[in-house]
Amino acid sequence: MAQIDIDEEIERFKKSAYFAQEQQNEKRVITHFQPIFSPENLDNLTAENFKSFLRSKNNKHWWGIQRQSGHLTEDMDHLRSALRILLDETKPIEERLDTLFPPKGPHYIKFLGRATATPILLVVYPNKYSVYNRKVELSLKACDLHPDDRGMSLAQRYVKVNEVLTDLAQRHHISRFLLDWVFHRITVQVEHGKGPPSHWTSAIHPQL
Repeated sequence: MAQIDIDEEIERFKKSAYFAQEQQNEKRVITHFQPIFSPENLDNLTAENFKSFLRSKNNKHWWGIQRQSGHLTEDMDHLRSALRILLDETKPIEERLDTLFPPKGPHYIKFLGRATATPILLVVYPNKYSVYNRKVELSLKACDLHPDDRGMSLAQRYVKVNEVLTDLAQRHHISRFLLDWVFHRITVQVEHGKGPPSHWTSAIHPQL
């Protein structure tokens, strides 16, 4: 398959009737979940709050991250502690991710990977942090936009990828939440060999 033009994909999505629907979904998701995950409110975060966010019918976007919800909420004190680190804006994001994600580290939580952590970052700070999951990585590589990440930690990769996604969002005047839908469609093209979509359909949900 020829290299995909990300600019064309974004503008095609913006012109579709589906775009307005997703704008409304974004507003509902941010309005509902941003206070729940706010650093000031993490002491009140319950297992059901967290599981609710992971369900695609509630987050309107990320399908599949609910699979390990039971494991993630087994120790809510540990999970709240990890989320406090993740969302602590007094420290650089690279430092926070380096604290959370080394396996066997004191703050590491199995199954709390980038596909779950970065949507939480986006919901709490929608104008600053982007989602970085398998589909984003695959899509950026298909568009020849993924940074050279050889020898980088997850934290270093995230910083570089977030810079790329910030540039795309700003140039196209599109939110990071909506930009993530474009990566889903690109992934469909890459994995199933389909050409650029002529339309968008709500029957297709992002998978992580």
